[in-house]
Amino acid sequence: MAGTNGRGGRYALAATAVALSCSLFAGLAAGQNKPAPKPKTPPAPKYATDADVVASMKKGIDYLLSAKNAQGNWETGRSWPKSGQKAGETSLVLYALMHAAHSLQDDLVYQQKLSWRNKETVGPAVDWLIQQTPEETYTAGMMASALTLLPKRKDEKPGEGVRGALERCRDYLMVGMGGDGGYTYSAPGGGDGARFQELWDKYVEALIAASRPGGNAKDEAEEVKKKREDLDKAVRSLRNSFGGADMAMQSVLANLRAKQTAAEAAKNAGEANRARAEIVELNKYWQNAPKTGGRNLAEELKKAREELARVSAQRVGVAFYEREVKDKDGKTVMRGNDKVMEKVPKTQADIDREIQQARAKLQSAEIQAKNDFSPIGDLSNAQYGALGAWALADWGMEIRTDYWEVTDRFWRLLQKQDGAWTYASTPGPSGNTTHTMGVAGIATLFVTTEFTDDKPPTLTPRTDPNIERGLAWLDKDFSAKGRGHFYYYMYGVERVGLSTGLKFFGTTDWYRDGSTAIIKQQKPDGSWDGEYNQNVSTSYALLFLSRGRNPIVFNKLQYEGPWNARPRDNAYITRWMAKEYEKPINWQIVNLKVDAEQWLDAPILLITGSVDPKFGPEDIAKLRTFINAGGLIFSTADGGAAAFTQAMQRYATEVVDRKYEMRPLPNNHVLFSNELVGSDIKAPPQMLGMSNGLREIWVHSTVDMGASWQARRYSQKDHFLIPAALFFYATGKGSLRGKLAPLAVDLTTAPEPVRTIGVARVDHQGNADPEPGAWARFAKLAEAEFKTKMPLSTVKFTELDAKKTPVAHITGTTGFTANEAEIAAAQKFIKDGGMFFIDAAGGSGQFGSSALSFIRSVYPSNALEPLPEDHPIINGKMPDGVDCSVVRWRNFARLKVRGVNTAQFEGVKDGNRWTVIYSAHDVTSGLLGTNTWGIVGYNADWAENLARNVVLFAHLQNNPPAASQPAATTAPATQAKTAAK
Repeated sequence: MAGTNGRGGRYALAATAVALSCSLFAGLAAGQNKPAPKPKTPPAPKYATDADVVASMKKGIDYLLSAKNAQGNWETGRSWPKSGQKAGETSLVLYALMHAAHSLQDDLVYQQKLSWRNKETVGPAVDWLIQQTPEETYTAGMMASALTLLPKRKDEKPGEGVRGALERCRDYLMVGMGGDGGYTYSAPGGGDGARFQELWDKYVEALIAASRPGGNAKDEAEEVKKKREDLDKAVRSLRNSFGGADMAMQSVLANLRAKQTAAEAAKNAGEANRARAEIVELNKYWQNAPKTGGRNLAEELKKAREELARVSAQRVGVAFYEREVKDKDGKTVMRGNDKVMEKVPKTQADIDREIQQARAKLQSAEIQAKNDFSPIGDLSNAQYGALGAWALADWGMEIRTDYWEVTDRFWRLLQKQDGAWTYASTPGPSGNTTHTMGVAGIATLFVTTEFTDDKPPTLTPRTDPNIERGLAWLDKDFSAKGRGHFYYYMYGVERVGLSTGLKFFGTTDWYRDGSTAIIKQQKPDGSWDGEYNQNVSTSYALLFLSRGRNPIVFNKLQYEGPWNARPRDNAYITRWMAKEYEKPINWQIVNLKVDAEQWLDAPILLITGSVDPKFGPEDIAKLRTFINAGGLIFSTADGGAAAFTQAMQRYATEVVDRKYEMRPLPNNHVLFSNELVGSDIKAPPQMLGMSNGLREIWVHSTVDMGASWQARRYSQKDHFLIPAALFFYATGKGSLRGKLAPLAVDLTTAPEPVRTIGVARVDHQGNADPEPGAWARFAKLAEAEFKTKMPLSTVKFTELDAKKTPVAHITGTTGFTANEAEIAAAQKFIKDGGMFFIDAAGGSGQFGSSALSFIRSVYPSNALEPLPEDHPIINGKMPDGVDCSVVRWRNFARLKVRGVNTAQFEGVKDGNRWTVIYSAHDVTSGLLGTNTWGIVGYNADWAENLARNVVLFAHLQNNPPAASQPAATTAPATQAKTAAK
């Protein structure tokens, strides 16, 4: 069996859920002959379900909406986390509510409630926040995080609306960080508390007032002097900041140029002239401003960072270098005393070489300057600053490369021996680390690495020692039990969980345990009470529940070998899809130590590598379980490695016991058509696929898609569209299940069964069992949801026994025939009280034709007829039945059966008994709980309901209720569940 080697590289899953057991030894006490009493088995812990999470989120949302003040925002005037922080609470609450809205995307009521345009709920707070100017770090970080979640307007000009608010956040965050990293509660450079931009505006107004005739020249000159001194004071206070006075003044200059451009476009000569005059005045002030003396770091370190930022910027657009123009004799062409130069486009190799050289210089400067490390502030403020800058960069705003270099260095140098971080930014290996700052440090390093790790993808996994140490600490330290600053901590836990893709910290499922603990502590009014105030604690709790709940698209498989050579491939392809299609989705890592059922919280299992993973029999069995349960495997060969492709072909064949084989996917395959992603992939890469006749169960890319994801090479558009097409294919262009609503059925709380109904699955000579896991899952559903024990057996026609299995199911994707002996066996089965349930898997016409021929052979004189509306299979009027008068079809099927919302079931009635129930549309696939594209059949929930009614009806025919009993009942719980679906 293939195992795991630690984390197997950066961000991998080291520890997994384990089954804990103990041996209990019964002994005899001295003088006693009685055996010790048998200990009671402790009840299994009850964890929160997805329904619990959704209900809790809605209560929390309703509380926050009710907690607005008279101005329509959430400013309480209380300290969070320190006096001041105007707009901080409102930013945090809006950030939480908008993430909750993303998570509840399918709930139209809460979508309307949480719309940023809704003037009754969050609209006024959004409008108010856009007008604010951040004056503290928490506010700047959270304001940027919240406003970047709003829809992006392409027509918004610099300085306007949301863009203007985000620019103000950027200005604060760039100027406010210390030269060696870190933030205090408020930024340097404010003088009297205002931003540098505001000080400049006041200075200009004083100059204008002094230039007007008729005023008090002495007073006006004094006012100009005072405003100039305020500016000078701000410049001096910026001496040790990351941005320094230069960045503050560059920001003012950029705003003035934007105003000038806008005024000229509007033909407003007055405004344009004023902007030009201000630019002249700014340049004059700049030349004469107090010298700030540079940052704490050595000058060569500053220059090295600037050079790296400059050469890295060449990746966007076209970069050039200059060379001398030569004549035909090879001599330099001169124009007077000057050499004639020409611009030559740089190749990608040129740019990469320059970046590597610049990085080497920076590393050298870092080593020399290591002893000159003077961080400021605390790590909580530093976390919020980096979080805000990341949100701005992700939104599309340019953040200087050296900002991330400084931030990355700050967190790495402050990590302590145990792998965590302290609250204070005190250099040195020792210190009292905290759980809140520990998760803050890990999450922030993932952010900075995204911008500083520009090494090209390789076939060998690279480890990050700082992140590895942090995760090792978290594996040991994580607890979902109450501890100081609990909700703030859990928000940090969620950030680490989503950044790493880890499902477990140590042996603990962080989201399952965390959501269970948080929900238990919710107050009756929907709020949570913590160290600060209920709005803050409720927002943190809501962020954990909503962001952690988002469905998983790709579970990446960890195995022994180079499974993670591209450690951010899954993260970046998922993020691209989330943005491109506005889907609240996550990614995750799983391994071979857990049951395959634990992989089912994602529809697709991603396997990457460049060599044979050497899967053993147990591993193959788990891959088989995953596919049989409705999963799809997507493998891609790192580096286009043939050895990996050959291994995947071999394992795919083994998984299905050589029943199917991989074949090249044709260019007209649905994955490459506009049917799924809205545009054709006209020249797709070479890909292989294996189908079970209903759906693709394994798709393999022979080309290196992972490198494109890791390097974010969006120009390789097909490499991003194909995984997106797989996502829509696997989900049927529908909604994914929440993280705590997996396909696997939990029987730990199943009620005692009240009936037993045996079901035979008929094995004919066609493709009789394309989905081996469908009825197995449905049998568990029967036990869990309608108190029915459903033993299954696979038999030939001649082995049918109506006493053991009163229901016989026939399905398939290909044609089949039944010989005389088999027809006779089918007729005997019916005579003995059995009932056939037949459906065309996938809506297969070929199988459907064979099924109709089979029915005619069994019943030469009885014709199929539509089931009437009052049939118990349709109206559900029988014990534990479900009303199926109106059903939902799969999204794909709705294109084929337009306007139909009823079950299209037919049957054969023999006397008073219905002996054959037939569906020309798929039911079987739906029993997996999946809604794969390309299948003409019922939505999974309704396939389950229809199959439920079929088996209950078969039982009812053979076991009619006594005359004194009601003819039919409908289980309220089932109806509620069905309505929710």
